Amino acid sequence: MNPVFCDTQAYLSYPQFGADISEVLDRAQAAGVDKIICLGDDLEGGRRSIQLAEQFPQVYAAVGWNPYLADDAPEDLGFRLRELAKHPKVVAIGDAGLDFHHLSYLPSSRAEQRKRRQEELFRLLLEVAADCRLNCIIHQRDSLAEVLREMERFAGRVRGVFKFYTNDCAAHLRIARIGSVVSFCGIVTFKKAQQVRDTVAQMPFGQFVLSTGSPFLSPEPYRTRRCEPAYLVEVARQVAQVKNCSLETVSELTCQTVLQLFPKIGQSVGTGPLVFISAKSEDYHYAKQLYDFFVASGVRGFLSQESLPEVGASDYRKEIDRAIEESRHMVVVASSREHLLSPYVEAEWGLFINEKRSGRKTGNLVTLAAGSLQLADLPPSLRYYEVIPFGPEGFEKILRYVRK
Repeated sequence: MNPVFCDTQAYLSYPQFGADISEVLDRAQAAGVDKIICLGDDLEGGRRSIQLAEQFPQVYAAVGWNPYLADDAPEDLGFRLRELAKHPKVVAIGDAGLDFHHLSYLPSSRAEQRKRRQEELFRLLLEVAADCRLNCIIHQRDSLAEVLREMERFAGRVRGVFKFYTNDCAAHLRIARIGSVVSFCGIVTFKKAQQVRDTVAQMPFGQFVLSTGSPFLSPEPYRTRRCEPAYLVEVARQVAQVKNCSLETVSELTCQTVLQLFPKIGQSVGTGPLVFISAKSEDYHYAKQLYDFFVASGVRGFLSQESLPEVGASDYRKEIDRAIEESRHMVVVASSREHLLSPYVEAEWGLFINEKRSGRKTGNLVTLAAGSLQLADLPPSLRYYEVIPFGPEGFEKILRYVRK
């Protein structure tokens, strides 16, 4: 099986791709780049990214506002981004960040004004990301300390991918301390980028992802050409060479990191059938561990708190029923008999059992027993099916079931 990759930053909505986007994506697919996050610089760019995501299965969207354009941001930007972020294929907020690179050319008063406006905008985008339960793709130039300061206020709620990383390992440690990662792009292949390769060599897997930045920053040997997602394989080859590992290892470990950062990708693609996770809200912390395990394993998991963050109350049960209908397997996560028999949870597994009895469902029904839940606590209708103790071994056993 050929290795596959995810391009975490591409600007496919730019006019450079207007004439041949289908061919570009065909080449990406042929090269093994089967997931691409398309960023928006502004609202219109975000809308175009969503249109591409709707048109092409391997494309996902990020919506944001580039700091270059901070002075042009509308007053209702936060509201409008939240509306765009409701789309099931919007997986991140981005671009988001600070860019102070050109401020030194401005009069001090004007530079300070632009700096404050960028910081206000970045804070707004972080708030949108937190509200929508999405992570950010970070644009940062000559502003690392300020970006980290703003992100520290959202620690535990928002993580970031610092795109086109060229800083050293010391800077990376500061990024890692707030739970964020970096992305390496075609720069890692440049002859004069030995510092970047040295950083790659020292940085552990799980702390970085890969990107192209298409149509910019083409890797060797394509430096004079328009960059496109298919060229991500050259970035991956350079990383494999530097880290003295196989291309398959780079594929597996960077894709795991992508799915952890952008779980909506795992929900909408993944591999295999959908697995519905049923749990009372008090057991969310248990269910979330299983959900994260599924995401990291490339399995399509559905957990209402993660999969329906922006659905209104009137549509909530409708979406739950739709997900149960679509799913092949169900895992019921409970820490007590009371939680297991709570009205909504019992209705969910009860519906699934009825579907199995009628022959409309052929998948597995598993109870994942967390906390103090014992086999004797289960009603007879659930005892008839598999009961597995909560923990890593149980997760692996469930994974084998859903991959059969």
